[in-house]
Amino acid sequence: MHARKTASRAVLCLAAVLSCGALAAAPVKVAILTGENNHDWVSTTPVLESILEGSGRFEVEVLDKPWEDVTPERLAPFEAIVLNFNPTSGKKWMDAQAAAFLDAVAAKGKGVVVVHAADNAFPGWREYEKLLGGAWRSSAGHGSFHAFAVEIVDREHPITRGLPRIFEHAADELYHGLTMEPGVRVLALAFSSKARSGGIDRYEPMAWTLRYGRGRVFHTPLGHAASSMESAGFVTLLLRGTEWAATGDVTLPGAFPEWRPLTNGKDLSGWVGDPKLWRAEGGTIVGESPGIRHNSFLRTERRYGDFVLKVKVRLVPDEENSGIQLRSEWLPSGEMYGYQADIGKGWWGSLYDESTGRNLLVSSYAEKGSKAVLKNDWNEYEVEAIQNRVKIRINGVVTTEFEDTVRRPDGHIAVQVHAGGPLKVEFKDLLIQER
Repeated sequence: MHARKTASRAVLCLAAVLSCGALAAAPVKVAILTGENNHDWVSTTPVLESILEGSGRFEVEVLDKPWEDVTPERLAPFEAIVLNFNPTSGKKWMDAQAAAFLDAVAAKGKGVVVVHAADNAFPGWREYEKLLGGAWRSSAGHGSFHAFAVEIVDREHPITRGLPRIFEHAADELYHGLTMEPGVRVLALAFSSKARSGGIDRYEPMAWTLRYGRGRVFHTPLGHAASSMESAGFVTLLLRGTEWAATGDVTLPGAFPEWRPLTNGKDLSGWVGDPKLWRAEGGTIVGESPGIRHNSFLRTERRYGDFVLKVKVRLVPDEENSGIQLRSEWLPSGEMYGYQADIGKGWWGSLYDESTGRNLLVSSYAEKGSKAVLKNDWNEYEVEAIQNRVKIRINGVVTTEFEDTVRRPDGHIAVQVHAGGPLKVEFKDLLIQER
């Protein structure tokens, strides 16, 4: 039997997004080893196949006869083997099969990708456990099926370089207490919350790499169900992890296509600022000043690294001043330290460096900002911070492109009510896409 290819539109769209730039390279031949699992391999295998093939980077074959397909000849064509396999019958590979699998990795240098319950397989087989890097054994467990945040803790590895520090993962089993081997390189963690899901109140590894002989191994315990595989984070890790395991390099981009709101649409939860000056009205953040002597900021609680931010802003009167802080620090004085996309007459579309002494980095109002802005009306601001580059657009017009020699990898996002006369500034439809 060959697993039938079916995948949701979301998975196919995500794979297509990640395929940009991958089509020029020769396809990497990948086998998905499956056919038995204590999880629904019949549903998950087609999703894995669709994600991989949909990227344009991989040529995939499903090996769903695990007691016949593991031979030197059968494994020979492939550069990587994706394990979606956990024998529930109690069977074990014959010595020749076990040797063929280990030899394919350790001696011939084929990559291995371990998905979810594949780390449950073959208890007591030490060489397999060493290859896994972390195994579900007697100490392991998981709480309830739920959505959770995954935090990238190693952003220097080729698989995770450039990915957001945190992404929201679809409902899944969050494994805890895996038996980890020494020497693994942990790339990502998630918090196993006792109160929320019946976990153990500890950060648990969600992605790691290791070497097994000449072979490279990427392992993620994410991916319990087909629906768990639909998040951008899982798709990205699977594609980049498979490419790295097979080739030692990563060419697939780490774009996360979801745009997520920066407000909950009800109140200022997740933001910090002076309640006398800042309030929420529906989905709009309102900063209103009777006239103040010092700048006032409303900042996000969490920090952001690489991102694109879209927001609609209206300033009345236009002669006053506001701004959007990015990658900025909160100072004890109440000021912010860092980049500001400027708002106001004489300033729209320019890039300022608040409280740093560098002041105006790009002055673009006269040439671009004044022509793009709608006075006393709603304007769509788009701010892009990728690595050390900042780009600003107003109503689709690029007003600033700046590459800094100063390294500021992350910081808070904030909005400003400037010192001076009375003003009202409104921000709505705040959406962020983390990169």
